Amino acid sequence: GLCFCVPPGGPLAAAEMSICELPKAGLNLLVSGCDAFENCNVSQSWSAQLPSLPPSTQQQLRFAPAGAPASNASFITFGALLSLAPIGSAYYGYSRGMKGSLELFERLVQERGGLLVNGTRRPFRFAIVSDESRLDLTTNATAHAIRGLGADFMLGGFSSGFTNYAARQSYADKTIMLATTAATPSVISQNNLTFGVLPPSPRYIKTAVEAIVDAADACDSRLDRCWRGMPPRCRGATCRESLKAGFIAARTKFTSVMCSLGAGVTQEAGVPVALNSSGLPLITTVAPAFSVGISQEYIDDIKEALQPLRDEGVTLLVGCTYLGTGKGLMLALQQLGWAPLAVVTTATLSEGRIHAELRSTAPLALSWAAEYTVEPMVWHPSLSGRGTWSNLTSIEFTRQFQRANGGELVSYIGAAAFAASCSLADAIERAGSLETDEVAAALNSATLFEFFSNLTYNKDGQADEDMMVLQFQPGRVDETVVAGVANGRTVENLPIDLRHASGGGEPSLGPMLFPQPTWEQRACERRLHPGVLKAGENIEEIQCSGHGHCE
Repeated sequence: GLCFCVPPGGPLAAAEMSICELPKAGLNLLVSGCDAFENCNVSQSWSAQLPSLPPSTQQQLRFAPAGAPASNASFITFGALLSLAPIGSAYYGYSRGMKGSLELFERLVQERGGLLVNGTRRPFRFAIVSDESRLDLTTNATAHAIRGLGADFMLGGFSSGFTNYAARQSYADKTIMLATTAATPSVISQNNLTFGVLPPSPRYIKTAVEAIVDAADACDSRLDRCWRGMPPRCRGATCRESLKAGFIAARTKFTSVMCSLGAGVTQEAGVPVALNSSGLPLITTVAPAFSVGISQEYIDDIKEALQPLRDEGVTLLVGCTYLGTGKGLMLALQQLGWAPLAVVTTATLSEGRIHAELRSTAPLALSWAAEYTVEPMVWHPSLSGRGTWSNLTSIEFTRQFQRANGGELVSYIGAAAFAASCSLADAIERAGSLETDEVAAALNSATLFEFFSNLTYNKDGQADEDMMVLQFQPGRVDETVVAGVANGRTVENLPIDLRHASGGGEPSLGPMLFPQPTWEQRACERRLHPGVLKAGENIEEIQCSGHGHCE
């Protein structure tokens, strides 16, 4: 079943059957024995055959439109690893968004008549192989895309953990890989044919912590710059001196490495870190969760992991999370009644799927537990700037994605997949070649401005991009950008048709609300005004409207 790849329009044309004649021999890397942190054993062997995949594994060649040159050799093929089956698997939701973005890129290239290589437009297609959200299938799927379906270049799938091994297989096959969602530096730097469009994971923590330090300094400088003039919550001589960081990480490669390296950048920012009995940064861990559908049992596990941090007097809590873990963290804090001065999450508030949670009254819905949490982010649909290669703005891209995907909001993950495709296409066209060394050199020298970010790669092949910090502020379901807009760009008003999907309002620029109030304070405010604030309303004005005051 290695060669039966049926395009949407029907069986393969005779001219395309040559994909079954591609040389299958190569170095197969086989992944096994993976632990909870995605550390695996890797064996390798030279084989005349491709490594095995389950018979149900989805493989698809997406063809250029009718009328394009039929010769298999004339196509430029981007391989893509996606977790498209089984439906509901750990990475299925992320991969569905990535696939929607790749389809937009495919349409864009088709409208241009192909990719321009040395003066000639070449037809384009994707070769998509599913890894089924299984770490032990990542290298197998990569080999099938390259040696089975003829991919000239590869786009990595979801997560650092999976890309870590997929990039080894693509390197063994002498093929460039653009990592779409891997931010762990060691994953990108492991060879000279792997590039990544997300900033290094420590920058996530550095960006958020520095913004919190700035907010603490502002609070110390003037009482009216504290949220509601609340210096009593800062137990030290100053709010800055009251900060003590602790970390909780989901057990994946991206999140665990982020917290480990994040402890160092936090100390460099002048914030002391809680230590464990061995004198090392205190980092507790929990199993990862990737969807909003979490249980009370999972929240209880997080509460247990939080207790050592609370016992050590942590006041700046950093959560290295994915969507489900970030949601669980905020609900666990609410149930514990523990309100550190500041809380950081990653890959949670920046996920489009979280917005419905902010309005929901269902059991275990996030609702107002998300308020005051801050999160670093590389991209938002409202960022200004038109892409040099795509000729799209963030708003235009978001609208196109929604129209093609039933109104669904695209997250930074889908946007990153599109940006990686643009970066690779730009490098091919500037190189005027499909030769690996020449395209790699073009990527190394790239200075491509795209609506997603400024895609310039550092010496290790990773995007060297600034980030911004978002905060969900009280009574609102729209994000406030509180620090560091990427590339110095502004935040634009979202058109009416995009506001509902992004939460019902518009992102805005404003100061970070620091320190967080206690849960008792928040509950009191909600009793006074249980709904979402209307435009122009303010929590402080409401609590002083004659209905009583929250102390």
